[in-house]
Amino acid sequence: MGEKGMFTSVEKGNDGVAVLGLGSFGRAVALRLTEDGWRVLGVDRDPEVVGGLAGRLDRVAVADTTELASLRRLDITLFEQVVVAMSDLEAGVLTASLLAEMGVADICVRAVTHRRARILKRVGAHRVLLPQTEMAEWAAALPSYGARQGNV
Repeated sequence: MGEKGMFTSVEKGNDGVAVLGLGSFGRAVALRLTEDGWRVLGVDRDPEVVGGLAGRLDRVAVADTTELASLRRLDITLFEQVVVAMSDLEAGVLTASLLAEMGVADICVRAVTHRRARILKRVGAHRVLLPQTEMAEWAAALPSYGARQGNV
């Protein structure tokens, strides 16, 4: 597979990308990765959330990713990239630290604030996404882009 956005290290023979936490952000990431041709495992603690994505992702599982035994049952170390998409700080920190302890090659975690991003980096996240901040910067650039294009 070629380079696809921020997910660049997954090559043939690997198990794709695991998305842990299937709220609105995690669900959107998992579905977009699937649309782009990635093999995706989606994981959430809520059976209804997981059931709603069955058949839309390659694999889905109900699991508490803050528990080491759950991550082992998922064979999470087979995934070169794991996206931790939880908004709950404690769950994100516990999950990221367990993934790092297990030696997951690429841990990408969603954060709500820069302070949380620093904490997540300290516990083992390789990359931290700040979706609200990134979208705000993108939206703030729209008026000046439109003015340069003569659209304002």
